[in-house]
Amino acid sequence: SPNQEGFGAANRALSVKAPTSGGVANLELIGLGNADNDELGYVNFMSQAATDSAAAIVGLRHTSDTSGKLAFRTAGSERMRITSAGVVWIKSGILEINSESTSTATAEIDKIEFKKAHGSGAHLGYYTLGEIRSYTNGGYSGGMKFYTGKNVGGGSYASTFAAIIDSNGNVGIGTDNPQFPLDIHHGTPELNLY
Repeated sequence: SPNQEGFGAANRALSVKAPTSGGVANLELIGLGNADNDELGYVNFMSQAATDSAAAIVGLRHTSDTSGKLAFRTAGSERMRITSAGVVWIKSGILEINSESTSTATAEIDKIEFKKAHGSGAHLGYYTLGEIRSYTNGGYSGGMKFYTGKNVGGGSYASTFAAIIDSNGNVGIGTDNPQFPLDIHHGTPELNLY
């Protein structure tokens, strides 16, 4: 079609180009599925010498023609799915977050944020309900820090430290340096369990 270029080129098999400046490029895979979980289309990743897919992204029908899901497969098995409601299922049971940092300094490395939308249109924003952050304490050991979201007034929100599990397995609530298996700091008196 006039909006496709590069088919059969040396370094790309297919590219889809928008028809006009500022336009959107669309690649449509149109299936004829009628029932829940009918497969509508595949993007297969294959070795030239193989007959089976090494990996695939599969579009699945949900309960209507305008409601769908995405399945992600490797080695012929589904590993992850995004449902029509936006829920992410990881079927292998493992979520691994690898940092590219090679620093040996004490620092926070990765985090998972939990956010909620507010406002709309041009004023749409998100505020943080909570965070889980991993950290290293200067080498190969580390732990997890937990933060909660807090309304600090004036329409501003901030993440506030709440608790930690350190590299020794000590749990600190209200302190990021627990000295006991359970070390709670919330004003005076403190509670230490050991």
